Amino acid sequence: MKGWWRRVALVLPLLALGIYTAQYLGWISLGPARATPPGLRYDCPDLARGCAFRINQHMYTLESDAALRPATPFTLTLHGPAVQAEAEWRMPDMDMVPNRARFEAASAGVARLRTALPFCSASRHDWLLYLTLDDQQVIIRTRSRS
Repeated sequence: MKGWWRRVALVLPLLALGIYTAQYLGWISLGPARATPPGLRYDCPDLARGCAFRINQHMYTLESDAALRPATPFTLTLHGPAVQAEAEWRMPDMDMVPNRARFEAASAGVARLRTALPFCSASRHDWLLYLTLDDQQVIIRTRSRS
């Protein structure tokens, strides 16, 4: 039993460092869950057909140049007044590797992003596209084709 406090003194900082690193990398969240307001969720079953949504009195449209298929690159085109736009693909109830990407301005009010769906070992087709438009988050539910 002698020296047990030394082991505790060594393990506690390592445990704290591990928790801090996991939170920093986004693997865990120690704060309260952030609820997304229901008005910022949109269904867009086929991005190749496009979809429209409204944020803070501004209209946006989003479309892809091809049907969404796993491991096949496609271009997303965003029309709207956002100065900065980022996108991240996620899947409901699945842990995904971070894949955030930034849209590039193509012309006034038009931004494009060349992207691909992350690999999914579960062969599911339901996807969530998390868009961040000038610090406003929008979640778009869509589907891929096999």
